[in-house]
Amino acid sequence: MGKTVVVVGAGLTGSASANSIKRKLGKNDSVKLITTSDHVGWLPASVRVPFSNSYDAFAPLSEVIDKDVEIIHGRVISFNESSVSLESGETIVFDALVIATGSKWPNPIATSAVYGDDHESFYKSQGKEIKNANDIVFIGGGFINVEFVGELYHIYKDDIESGKKRVSIIQNSDKLLPDSPFYSDKFRSKITKWFDGKKIKLYLSSKGDTGSEEGQVIINGTKKIKADLIYFGIGAQPIVPKNEISKLTNDKGFIRTNKNFQIKAISNGNIFAIGDVTDFQYHGVQKLNNWIPTIASNVTSYLQDGSKAKLIDTSTFENENIPSVVSLGPNDGVGQIPFPLIGTVLLPRFLIVMAKSKDLFVSNWRKMVFDN
Repeated sequence: MGKTVVVVGAGLTGSASANSIKRKLGKNDSVKLITTSDHVGWLPASVRVPFSNSYDAFAPLSEVIDKDVEIIHGRVISFNESSVSLESGETIVFDALVIATGSKWPNPIATSAVYGDDHESFYKSQGKEIKNANDIVFIGGGFINVEFVGELYHIYKDDIESGKKRVSIIQNSDKLLPDSPFYSDKFRSKITKWFDGKKIKLYLSSKGDTGSEEGQVIINGTKKIKADLIYFGIGAQPIVPKNEISKLTNDKGFIRTNKNFQIKAISNGNIFAIGDVTDFQYHGVQKLNNWIPTIASNVTSYLQDGSKAKLIDTSTFENENIPSVVSLGPNDGVGQIPFPLIGTVLLPRFLIVMAKSKDLFVSNWRKMVFDN
């Protein structure tokens, strides 16, 4: 009798993992991919979608998932060490489980956890709200909000510079982007300086609160500014279905995960996690070409040898400057790359535009994700 692997979540990591695992299993083994959506989206391009009316950053699962992977449209409401339970009432027993449920990101971008099957209506609505707003406030100056404001400025530059449309960013540190080992000070400083040169108001080393009155944001408990559209960008919320596994998550709700992708909370070893739902310090797409083959190899090894399986650790980023590019519309951006001995170097603008900003990898994202 064949083995059954259940993958929960058909985002980038879940979809690619399902394909890669099935390709390594025997013909009698099965992979069941459980998803709330019929599509998968390329998250790095989501910041441009509300302005572009182009949906090339999304693909039907039927076009990217291998035919021998079973796609189950449903929502997992709970799981234990041997089965998952769906909202429909169905229970699916597994030999190995991969949790790839991701995180819920704040607007203006989202995942299928928010829009289900209707990403087009969601992003059209976001675009309409932005077009109609006069005072837009971003609480949080992290990666996504910074890139999104770059897109907004590209489209509405004349309105912003004339004062017709007013845009503010409230950031709790003295520079944009998180105060993280991943980003060098000169990288963050250059991005902050880019915004300083535009008619976009930065409230640095500040905190924003919506308070009790609509249409305003309170800064540092005293200053009030108008806001007919507010975006919160102060962190993602991991999506973990209900369970009774003790110490599954850390204090922020992310699944405690070993570098071989096995979760730390159970000794059996048959549950794995990957992507934004894990407690990895780095969440992003740069390591997909390592993560996907690694989890596929480890799940296959576990099914063959159980607790005696020799699993391999994946590569990730920890407490170090990382290669990073912030797109600021299709014609601008700031990037950094670390070099041994030399240190972290800022990249020239033309390289950034060619490498990322021009199309946010939309032209080749399917190959990048699904050819692992």
